[in-house]
Amino acid sequence: MATTNQLAICLRRRDHGEHDLLLWLLTPELGKITAIARGARRPRAALIAACQPGTISRCQLATRAGSSSALPVLTQAEIVWSYPAAEADFRPAAARAYLLELVDLALPDPEPQEALYAALAGSLEAVGSAADPAAVVHGFELALLRELGFELSLHGCLACDEALAEGPAVFDPAAGGLLHASHEASDLALPVSPDAVRALRRLAQPAAYEVDLSAIRLPPEIGPVIRDVLRAAIAYHLDLQPRSATLLDEALAGE
Repeated sequence: MATTNQLAICLRRRDHGEHDLLLWLLTPELGKITAIARGARRPRAALIAACQPGTISRCQLATRAGSSSALPVLTQAEIVWSYPAAEADFRPAAARAYLLELVDLALPDPEPQEALYAALAGSLEAVGSAADPAAVVHGFELALLRELGFELSLHGCLACDEALAEGPAVFDPAAGGLLHASHEASDLALPVSPDAVRALRRLAQPAAYEVDLSAIRLPPEIGPVIRDVLRAAIAYHLDLQPRSATLLDEALAGE
């Protein structure tokens, strides 16, 4: 058996056989992979903690030499980070569930994902202490689109290349960004205010604007606009509508 050590985020798990678990993991070097944790459902199994969705572990994976079809086997795991077992605020749990499902659905193929791994690991931790978990979620959504080749154009009008200034604008997912409201757009276009445009830019490039996503609190008149813009972009470019989005919306609405 050949072994490799990988940092991994558990995205999802499923019962397999009588005592095993199938795991979907995100690693920096291999991207999204499927592995099996043998005996992980037995009482007091040593691997069970690393098999919790959202947990980050340093994993030892074993593969059968010469086999390209057999799943790697999780043989050892050292937990690097895990979320608190009980949180008074339900919003971080809902945000993590959404982020994990989004990545699981968006990444069907195993290929290196170093930047996306780092963004997800940071976001899973940041939502726990964020002033507004939605800001962290939206920052990650923008990073996901960028890393998958669908970076949104948020500076200037896509139709005329002129600055958006303070006039009315729309976000058109079919065009991939912002347009002056006076230009023709698709039926999917959504109106966006100048304040929403400024917020989107900061969420997309927090380092350039010297902002901390976990410290941002989106005003109530802007948050729903940004949510709808990014959901539309994800639905159009990635053809995804995560089921956990409803749970997240309910959690955020009840804050």
